[in-house]
Amino acid sequence: MYNYTTKIESNTLFSSKGYGDFVVLEDNGSRNVLIKFCDTGTEKVCRKSDVLTGSVLDPYFPKIEGVGYTGDGMYTHSKNKVEGKISVPVA
Repeated sequence: MYNYTTKIESNTLFSSKGYGDFVVLEDNGSRNVLIKFCDTGTEKVCRKSDVLTGSVLDPYFPKIEGVGYTGDGMYTHSKNKVEGKISVPVA
């Protein structure tokens, strides 16, 4: 079992489930851990529980046919477009 109250030291290397390795840059509490993915250089704030279990996702990791990625931010798709409104991804 993981201890979510223990502070994670900076520069600690972890492996994610399918998105490569990442390094913890700052641990600012259970819901505010800054990480950086080694392969893409993407920095992201996530939960400590996700860091410890490797359940963090890199939006710029080439998961689609080995070259494409989903990215970050607002997007729209013809299936998601409803009366001119743009869907916003849930974090």
